[in-house]
Amino acid sequence: MVKERLPYLAYLLRLWAVRGEGQVSWRASLERIPDGDRKGFADLRDLLGYLERAMAGTEDASAQPTNDGSAQ
Repeated sequence: MVKERLPYLAYLLRLWAVRGEGQVSWRASLERIPDGDRKGFADLRDLLGYLERAMAGTEDASAQPTNDGSAQ
């Protein structure tokens, strides 16, 4: 019997707070294991959207982080 190989995703998640315009907001980065591809996110909504697309197999691997930490 052949075992079906199921998808597997592994990331190192980093979260940090930044202060701007009188409020604190969160930034995030994901580093994909084992290849080290890194993505930055300006907010948690973008991070969760990226993870949902990655789990669905539709995430664009060419998206590059911007200077403000967001992914394009």
